[in-house]
Amino acid sequence: MPKARSRPLRFVALALATLSVGSCLGVREITSRFVFPIAESNGSSPLTPADGVEIVEYATSDGIGLRGARVHGADGAGGSVIVLFHGNGESAQGEVSFAEELAARFHVDVFVGEFRGYGGTRGSPSEAGLFRDGRAAVAATGRAPRDVVLVGWSLGSAVALELAHERLGRSVVLLAPFTSIDDTARALLHDPESSDTIRSFMGRFGVLVDPAKAALDGPFGSLLFPDHFDAVSKIATVRVPLFVVHGTEDRVVPYAQGAALAHAAPDGTLFTVEGVDHFVEGSREARQAIELALAVR
Repeated sequence: MPKARSRPLRFVALALATLSVGSCLGVREITSRFVFPIAESNGSSPLTPADGVEIVEYATSDGIGLRGARVHGADGAGGSVIVLFHGNGESAQGEVSFAEELAARFHVDVFVGEFRGYGGTRGSPSEAGLFRDGRAAVAATGRAPRDVVLVGWSLGSAVALELAHERLGRSVVLLAPFTSIDDTARALLHDPESSDTIRSFMGRFGVLVDPAKAALDGPFGSLLFPDHFDAVSKIATVRVPLFVVHGTEDRVVPYAQGAALAHAAPDGTLFTVEGVDHFVEGSREARQAIELALAVR
């Protein structure tokens, strides 16, 4: 599925640049832009009608109205359903073509869930809010957890993992997942290439990159983020088969983070995508992982 390859690093650079001057603006509010950049800028695209794509309106437990997309497979009347969650730099619309590919390949329904604040929906995204959004997406399929295969890319992997932890699916596939938001921010600032990109992007404020790094590394670094999406704390409690797909050249979320999650899971399998960056959805390994997840009974 084609994606703008520079988008995640560009948004991360913008967010970390803002983080560096956040002491003047309210750090915890500013760092939310690091986690949810598209929603905060109102830049995500709403779902648009298309042949074979059904737009589904549903609501969360706290009353937020969302619009997801259901793509019907050949056996769409029953059997398994894939519930797919997007990353922080796009909306559900950005995953429709991938959902169409999966539905055609595996002959199953694919439901693309939306997050509050994305795709023209109301509400402000947060960790707790996205978990509610994920539960609502599973409920909107009308299927029992034993029929649900959870798939999440990047930020969406944290939602898929939480739902697997809550046993709302029979298996889960994490595409380019991260151990926590804090770990990812630190990794970006400690990576020479990423840090140089951020420094260049910031211009005359580039001198603040090192202080930002020191703040994140300090004893109160975790206080900079209102949302942590701490996958490490829950990975050992996931009792369903878990498949991780991660590229070795990922400069947004280091490969080591995905590998750590796969190894820590009670029933984890790691698919390494050699020479590929953050965009692993179109890889052969991603298709293999999803095929194995669908085969779980």
